[in-house]
Amino acid sequence: MIKLIIVDDHPLMIDRIKTAISDTPDISIIGEANNGKQLLEILTKTLPDVILLDIRMPELDGIDALKIIKEKYKEVKVIMLSQFGERGLIKKSLEFGASGYLLKCSDKQILLSAIYTVFNGGTSFEIHAFNTQNSTKTLELSQREKEVLNLIMDEYETKKIANKLKVSISTVNTYRSRLMQKAGVNNDIGLYKWAIENKFYK
Repeated sequence: MIKLIIVDDHPLMIDRIKTAISDTPDISIIGEANNGKQLLEILTKTLPDVILLDIRMPELDGIDALKIIKEKYKEVKVIMLSQFGERGLIKKSLEFGASGYLLKCSDKQILLSAIYTVFNGGTSFEIHAFNTQNSTKTLELSQREKEVLNLIMDEYETKKIANKLKVSISTVNTYRSRLMQKAGVNNDIGLYKWAIENKFYK
């Protein structure tokens, strides 16, 4: 039995999730909360296997709640929920230990698949911008590749990276293409995920 807590400041979203999993006998909802503070109160009394955690909430938002959860309850898996696949939020979710990131418009099968995958120790980032076919491939990076990668992760624009490293823009683009080829991705978000999973960031 997978013990689940749903956290969202919109009751309709909670109801939608409950309806989606209502006919799934091996998932049990053991708690609901409308913000991060309510969630933390619940966690002092009972621990779930998986938390579906809205990112934007009043009082204590999802990212700040995620940090606390992963510090205090490392065994609890967290799937972030958002209306948008915002690059910065995906990056922060990965950095602070989320096991998944779902768009709120994801259908029932994607939601259930994410819960099962995360419960079994995997990750589920169902964002169309991801291409994670080879995201877990570990490769050696040169010192310069690591420098470029970290600046990309810090959201430096190409021109700023070039200025900081005192190289041309075309050189930066070459390094970026090389990094994406090694990671097996085709955009910065995929690169973020790969870099964090393989501990290349910082």
